[in-house]
Formats: sequence, structure tokens, C-alpha cells
Amino acid sequence: MLRKVLGFYLKRGKGTNRLRGILRFIKNFRFILKFTQEAKEFQLLGGSIDEISPYLNEKTDTAGVNFGQYFLQDLLVAQEVYRLSPRNHLDVGSRVDGFIAHVATTRKITFLDIRSLTNTVPNVTFLQGDILSFKSKVRYELVTSLHVLEHIGLGRYGDTLEPLGHIKAFEKLVEAADYDGKIWISFQVSEQTITQFNGQRLIGWLEPLDWAGKLGLKLEKFYYLNEEEVFQTYNEESIKTMKPVAGNLGIYFFTKAH
Repeated sequence: MLRKVLGFYLKRGKGTNRLRGILRFIKNFRFILKFTQEAKEFQLLGGSIDEISPYLNEKTDTAGVNFGQYFLQDLLVAQEVYRLSPRNHLDVGSRVDGFIAHVATTRKITFLDIRSLTNTVPNVTFLQGDILSFKSKVRYELVTSLHVLEHIGLGRYGDTLEPLGHIKAFEKLVEAADYDGKIWISFQVSEQTITQFNGQRLIGWLEPLDWAGKLGLKLEKFYYLNEEEVFQTYNEESIKTMKPVAGNLGIYFFTKAH
């Protein structure tokens, strides 16, 4: 069985990577010994092994990934969507295999992204386009855009270069919302906006309050979280007392005042 495992690694590391395969075999040798013992035991129990496909280190893994900004954010905001149950919902650029998938399990959602979406997704109406030039014929009760605004205008995803892209995109989100609509956004925050071209911006955590004030919005709720947990929720007054750590995530829940 050891020879079969060595052959497996050499096959995966064929050509110039053959040495890499040998080094990987040596590095994982103690796990490989356990693998061969279990393979022998499996056969003694009457099991048949047709091919080997060694997975060596997953015994010590956790049951799954339940941390990270995207995981916490997508789950938290999807739960808020479920509670709100909006009559219609537009999302701009959020993660398809996270937030969009969560929402689409129970509701229909319209999804706008500058990139293409290859497959049809149940409950998802896909629109391809740039938010900066987006003109919606529909007004939505809820508009969301999670971990997106910090990228707009930097060209990373094929979008047009625009230093104020994050602010102009926010204005477009508000424009797409109904007269009593809600706009929920998130991005990594800092004490002041820092542009890390062309990857992202860290956006000054109080700046969205200024954007919102000029557009007649009210902050309903603010979530502040890191890679592992939601720290606290704030309202429009208490948010000014916090001291953000650069790179932590802010989720802003705005509503149009009327």
C-alpha cells in the first residue's frame, strides 16, 4: 500500500513537479502510515479498494467553516432579509455562493453584477451591468450590496476607473430604492478612507453617515464584526463613540426617511 501511495504522489507531481510529489510524500509520511493501516483494516473487514485517493489531515478539521467576515455577514444579513420579507429585493455584487444563495433558498432576488453569471440560479434574476451606469425601471423595497462598494472604481473587476466610485455607487443604490426603501451595505472600515489600489478601500466608518444625510437617509442599525464574531450593534448616536480597527467589517442598515 505504501508503494501505491507513493505512486499516487508521483503521478500528481509528474514532470518537473516530480520532486515536489516526493517531498509531499515525505512530509505526510506519518499520516500516510495511518492511512495504510486503515486501508488494511478496511480490507480485513471485507472492503474492496479499487483505487486510492488519500485525504490525510481532515480528521483534525472542524465540522465546517463558521467564521470569517463573509460567512458571518452573509448569514446575518440573510436572516435580516428573512425577517423583513421585502416585496422585492435588488442586490448589487454580493457573493453568489454566500448571501445570494442564502436569500434564494426562500425568496426571489434580482442580482446585478458587472461580471457574467454562467449558470441559471433558481429564484435569482440576473442582470449584467455596471452599477455606476445602472438605471432601474423598478424601485425596490430592499437594496443590498455586501463587501462591494470598496472595490468600485478601482478597475479590479473590469469596472471604469473612478476615484469616487464607492460614493457614486451608493447614490445609485439609493436611487434604485423605493420611496420608503431600505439600503443595506457593508465594507471594511477604518478611521479614515484608505485606498489600497487596485484591491480595495478601507472606508472611514463615519463617512457613510454623511453620504446618507445628504440623500435623506436614516441609519437604523450598524453591525461591527471581525473574522470571528459580531462585536456590537450601534445606532446613529452610539456609532460615533466607537473606535474601529482597520479591516474589520461594518454593515450599515439605512432607510429612506419620509
